[in-house]
Amino acid sequence: MGKNVPTALGALLLNRMTELGMRYQADLVRQAADLGHKLSDSTVSRLLYNDFHPDPPTLRALAAALDIDLTALVLYVYGIDGGEVRPALDGAHPLAVEIGRMLAGDSPIPAADREMAATILDRVVEPYRPLMRRRRTA
Repeated sequence: MGKNVPTALGALLLNRMTELGMRYQADLVRQAADLGHKLSDSTVSRLLYNDFHPDPPTLRALAAALDIDLTALVLYVYGIDGGEVRPALDGAHPLAVEIGRMLAGDSPIPAADREMAATILDRVVEPYRPLMRRRRTA
């Protein structure tokens, strides 16, 4: 994406910031800090204008600062919308789709169990993220 053209996630964040009366990125950073979360201006900029998948602490900070449900934000960021697989996950492994449905906001699994499962999965996947970032598709 070009500079000053928000990504899909960036548009979502900018819309929510506007709804909450936040005019500047610094307002979001300050709100996160006021709630005890660490979020930098450069991270916010990358989220708004670059294809960048935030780490769990950043997702927690965004959810808190923007008063967004954490599970819904995670599902949106990773391409799963309300249990429906978005085009970005077409051809995904059936297990990935099943996990997405289990972690969805409308899942019958209790919220605390969904959060625990997401934390465990995040820890299992974390060592492989650098490898996947270097992966090139044909």
